[in-house]
Amino acid sequence: MDKEKAIKLNIYKLNQKIKNFDDFVFPSKSPPYTIDSEKLSGNFQYKLFVQRDKISKPQWADLLGSILKKDVINRFSSFVLIIKKIKTGNNYFFAMTGGHTAYGLIHKFIEEEFGLNIAEKAIDPRKIKNISQTTFTGSDKQILRAVKAYNPAYDIENQRRILKSLEGKAINPDLVGFSLSGADSLAVKKPITLDELDGYFDVLLDLYTSQTVAIKLQKTFHVVKNKELISNLQNKLVENFISLISSDGQEDTESFFVGYKDYFDFLRCQKFVISIGSRKRQDIDDDLEISAIVNFVKEFNLTIDYELLKHITILGLGENAEEIIPEISLLYFLYSEVVYDQKTYFLIDNRWYELDVSYKKFIDSSVSEFQVKSDELPPYKPSIHTSEGDYNTWVPTQNKDIICLDRNLTTYKVEICDLYSDRTRTFYHVKRAWGAKLSHLFAQGLVSAQLFAMDSEYRKECNTKESRIDARFQQSKFRVAFAIVNEKASDTKFPENMTYFSKVNLLDTTSRIRSFGFSVELVAVKIEA
Repeated sequence: MDKEKAIKLNIYKLNQKIKNFDDFVFPSKSPPYTIDSEKLSGNFQYKLFVQRDKISKPQWADLLGSILKKDVINRFSSFVLIIKKIKTGNNYFFAMTGGHTAYGLIHKFIEEEFGLNIAEKAIDPRKIKNISQTTFTGSDKQILRAVKAYNPAYDIENQRRILKSLEGKAINPDLVGFSLSGADSLAVKKPITLDELDGYFDVLLDLYTSQTVAIKLQKTFHVVKNKELISNLQNKLVENFISLISSDGQEDTESFFVGYKDYFDFLRCQKFVISIGSRKRQDIDDDLEISAIVNFVKEFNLTIDYELLKHITILGLGENAEEIIPEISLLYFLYSEVVYDQKTYFLIDNRWYELDVSYKKFIDSSVSEFQVKSDELPPYKPSIHTSEGDYNTWVPTQNKDIICLDRNLTTYKVEICDLYSDRTRTFYHVKRAWGAKLSHLFAQGLVSAQLFAMDSEYRKECNTKESRIDARFQQSKFRVAFAIVNEKASDTKFPENMTYFSKVNLLDTTSRIRSFGFSVELVAVKIEA
């Protein structure tokens, strides 16, 4: 092999399920994976499994089938190299893979975030190429390229995001590799021979066990990996959901809300379908909330347990019934905050996270600095307002500076705001809700503010719909106000009495809206008989 030619290594660390080579059992494949060679002695042992000459039809052959002179097929091979590395008396198992189907053979056995663990220690902070993150609300965010002098340690936005992967150049390319990216797997480009793999895994294990981190991103949320703890959290989730089902106070839901990885995908959906087996509800129009899940469970008198929540599915359809959000488990939509053993945990995108104690203190301190306007909008009166829409229509009759724009969607399928004040240039987003359900309120305000600041065509459309909205955007001249209709919002402890889900969401949303040039405030709307 040419020593100077770099090859790409795909490396996984196997978890505690693997104690020896016999614990690794391949699912059946056609053609099968067979042992090609093995070495079962010394400090570096391995078994090489190879699948040869798998045949597939390329997708483009369907398009060109009528004009192809001969059938076209692809042949490819895959491998899985299971490695046992003995170091300081301990056994470590790894897998190296290559080929289209190899990952599917080992995904149940991999240790989560192994590659990320290495990447944080081996990548030069000045040479980061890519940082992939998920926001606390589940929306994917990505820094595609690190600009000159970017230092993630001083980017406060990173505190409110969950790190998924890192990619960049290594601090020591001769030792680690020219470039590497890490998530669950570690992908490395490095010139190496088979004989050098033993020493290379010594390098990886030294990094793996090291406490020194090169890229200092504050870990504000920690992935929960302990199986017993996950089981306890799942039981607590079910217990809370049963309480939700039996409660009439769905308006004040604190522990649950429906979240979306991509809020724009949600906006494109005109209808949602909830189903389990042959039982389904297909009449949910464009506003899927936790109440729809509750009603589905009640309608079919379903017995709640974790398996049920896992097997209920959600499908999102567009205006022509096209599939926007594919049919997947409710657990990828069900976001929840759980307090267990005096610690705070979150279910986000079907994964459990623990809130870091130091970050918890930071959140409380930051939220306490918010100024709350308590008399800016008139009281909400349930005796005459049967819905938020009724209230929003009524407010302009009490204040002629305010215009109702509720449900007045733009061609972007975005609601400009619920109420707009001509005098103060304020976009009011109004929600009668509490707890995690406020996520939709914050998402609405963020999407509208971002479009208004960045898209001149959107501003023109806003001006067309309401001439008193200036189509010229001037930073610091416009204001976003989140108006919350709830007794707890009128409490003197507001917003410190919010759930942590809502607190972090508020901080994240507010920071991003302010970065566009708006001022942001909270408005507490009183409830009167």
